[in-house]
Amino acid sequence: MERMDRITKFYYADHSGNPVGPLTLGEIRKFANAGVIPHDVMICEAGGETWRSLNTIGEPPTPLSQPSPEPISSPPCSKEASPAQKVRTLKIVYTATVIVSLIAFFLSTTSDRTSVQAGDPYASQGAGDSLLVILTLLSMAGSVALIYFLVISLPERHRFASPIKAAGFFLIPVFSIYWVFKLLPGLVNSTREWWAETAPEKPRRLMWLVPFAVITASIMAMGGVFDLLYNFVWLTGDLPSDGWEGILFFSGLTYAFSEATFFQFTLSLIHILRALIDPEDIAREEERAKRTPFWKFRRRPWNPELYAWLFPVVFFKIWMVRVPH
Repeated sequence: MERMDRITKFYYADHSGNPVGPLTLGEIRKFANAGVIPHDVMICEAGGETWRSLNTIGEPPTPLSQPSPEPISSPPCSKEASPAQKVRTLKIVYTATVIVSLIAFFLSTTSDRTSVQAGDPYASQGAGDSLLVILTLLSMAGSVALIYFLVISLPERHRFASPIKAAGFFLIPVFSIYWVFKLLPGLVNSTREWWAETAPEKPRRLMWLVPFAVITASIMAMGGVFDLLYNFVWLTGDLPSDGWEGILFFSGLTYAFSEATFFQFTLSLIHILRALIDPEDIAREEERAKRTPFWKFRRRPWNPELYAWLFPVVFFKIWMVRVPH
């Protein structure tokens, strides 16, 4: 029984009949003793479909052919899908988006640097321009998908907005500058609410995310304003004869730090969410790495911390050297 308390994960049905968890029995009992949930709350083992009262945890589960101890409207645990699959999706979307965005940023910065060297702000890169447009669109699509999956990974009761609304508003020009101040703090508040629900003794542990969200939103808004001004001037053909090089430089600089802070912020959220969605994920990765023989490729635990900060590194590296024509 003690082993089950420590290892096996369960969901419990909240007042609306939605599954909450996964948690250990000890954690659920703490909620019950604190009066957060009833002592006879219905629970279900993660991956199972049989619901039973917390009071009967020492008894065998009620057979499916017999009625439950009391009628409940809670969905089966299987509705939650696979926690491992949710975490895997977040990892794949994040990694793909940051890589595509980095390649697009590299091409864009190289194009700007080449224009400065050529003395022509409208210098064409030929096929490189078409590739840049494609990768930029893919980068935008990836960022929107990342926001969508971050929101949908949260329990519905903690979502500050629907996944489609959160991601869709991020695509609207001009309005997106305002929306980032709603989006990023909203993600933080939703994550902290879920954390406080599963770890009530440490509700303030994620306080550092609040200023991080505000700083990230401010940098992204500044980059968005600068990008709008630059695109307006560039498309209307009114670039000044003197000083346009500085406009290109500062436009790229704000974009570099905007992307760096955005991806570092979302990575921080993913690390927290993966611990909430699938608490065993990190342990499984570490165990898999230990069991891999030294003569084989050893997959280290997923932690792309340096990816985000490659944006300013790439920017300064390109602007410090001459780009071959």
